Amino acid sequence: MVANKFLEDVELDDHVRSETVVMCKHFHESVRLMSEQYYAELVRYNYVTPTSYLELILTFKKLLALKRDDIQMLRNRYVRDLRNSSLPPHRYVTALYQLLLKLSHYYLCTCTATRRTRDVNLCRWLVGWLVGGSISGSVGR
Repeated sequence: MVANKFLEDVELDDHVRSETVVMCKHFHESVRLMSEQYYAELVRYNYVTPTSYLELILTFKKLLALKRDDIQMLRNRYVRDLRNSSLPPHRYVTALYQLLLKLSHYYLCTCTATRRTRDVNLCRWLVGWLVGGSISGSVGR
């Protein structure tokens, strides 16, 4: 398959690679079908070509590389800050934990004030988890 060939140089688990190929094929086929519907309704044609399929795969590869670079940069920053911290590692983690707890309480108040129910439920779950309370139920109900 074309997608397998173009994704072979990307570091992915075999399962993730096969699902990515399925996803790319689905996107391409969906756009093709929507283009036919677009033509039927508006008599305007949108060309869906093999080149557009290759562009989709290349865009995926570029975005994946960018996100991996972002994550690596954040990881390196975290490790650097941990090494440069005057606190021992367990105290540093405790300080981060306390900051997260304070921020989650602030976020909970903001979500409650704006009536964003899903976010309120998620935040309550997070606060419950952080303080060691019950985590029963699903997030976002």
